[in-house]
Amino acid sequence: ALSPFLLALLARIAAGPAGTEMNLVEKVHALGQAAFFRGLRIEELVLLADLARPVMVESGSVPAPDPAGPQFGLVLAGEARLGTARHGPGEVFGAARLWNEAAPAGPAAGRSLHALLFEVAAVRELASCSTRLALVLLNRKWEDRHAA
Repeated sequence: ALSPFLLALLARIAAGPAGTEMNLVEKVHALGQAAFFRGLRIEELVLLADLARPVMVESGSVPAPDPAGPQFGLVLAGEARLGTARHGPGEVFGAARLWNEAAPAGPAAGRSLHALLFEVAAVRELASCSTRLALVLLNRKWEDRHAA
């Protein structure tokens, strides 16, 4: 028998919003493949996927949400540039914004970019309700600081 969570998920997928380029399952799969989100359960991945906004940029600036606020993203294909750093498929750009650390000013740019964007405030709010998500994000911060 399927759990109530999975039944609700399947119902939501079947009734998914019209006109989206990625459904919830595709977003969950993409997040589950990314090292940055390693350690999260399906429940947390679904909640994050619900916050994710897919964008495609042939060349130029990544569009900001309305109203504009800090965001970070997961590159699915192509390349994202933030400051002088370049990020390829499976990599997260702008993660320093999650912990209020200095990140290059201005919007990210992309070339043949397909990405999932997250508003920092929404992910922080979700992490305040999910211990596992908060611990995974803290672990990523620690790994970033001790890399190299």
